[in-house]
Amino acid sequence: MPSNAFGLLLFLAATVPGFVFTARRESRFPSRSRSAFRETASIAVASLCCLVVSAGLYAALRWWHPEWTIDLGAFVRNGSAYVRENYARVAVSGAVVLGVAVVIAAIAAAVLPGPRGEILYVSAWYKYLRQDATDRSTYLHALCELQDGTTLSGSVLDLNGGGEETADRDLVLEGPIQIARSGRPAQPFENVNRVLVSASQIRYIAITELPWPAESGQAEVSAAPAPTGDGGTKGPRSLRRSPKPPPGR
Repeated sequence: MPSNAFGLLLFLAATVPGFVFTARRESRFPSRSRSAFRETASIAVASLCCLVVSAGLYAALRWWHPEWTIDLGAFVRNGSAYVRENYARVAVSGAVVLGVAVVIAAIAAAVLPGPRGEILYVSAWYKYLRQDATDRSTYLHALCELQDGTTLSGSVLDLNGGGEETADRDLVLEGPIQIARSGRPAQPFENVNRVLVSASQIRYIAITELPWPAESGQAEVSAAPAPTGDGGTKGPRSLRRSPKPPPGR
């Protein structure tokens, strides 16, 4: 562990690439709660890999233009004495290596594919309300039955992502919103453009995949159980704005 403020600063700077990589990955794929040890280890490994690649590029730069870089041999032999004599060049070189490592982390997080295999930490909530909406020829229309028997329907606008099944998340429906209270026919929810539905109040969700108004085709209907439980992380992920559903939906 660092024994002084400067060492602590260097340690924190070295973890920046791993943090950038993890944050970018979590913005692309659903995540789940992990222990502090696993979270720290993943950031440390990602930082180490990015820094090694960046240092390799710096070594190639020294072979190409040694006058642009520090003397690595003298740095290893003399240590702090060399740093005191060439502090400006050492600081610039360190900043360059760290900056390149951060860029590498961001690029790697953007291009590396998601997890594969039979065991995936993806909830039905995310899979059927988020991933199916990537088809540009269709949009999603959801009908939610609440615990008190009330039903709400509208096009899916937004939802909380995440890999864990938890009641601590919300679904946002966009108008025209239809509402049907217990024992009554559905009717427009007057003067309401959007409605936020808490997952803890949802009994079930019926999902209809509809073509855009200019398209034709059959709608596909599936059902996703409302998540239950406690805890978890909330990670709102915006969907493409859906068109207004056809009349009567």
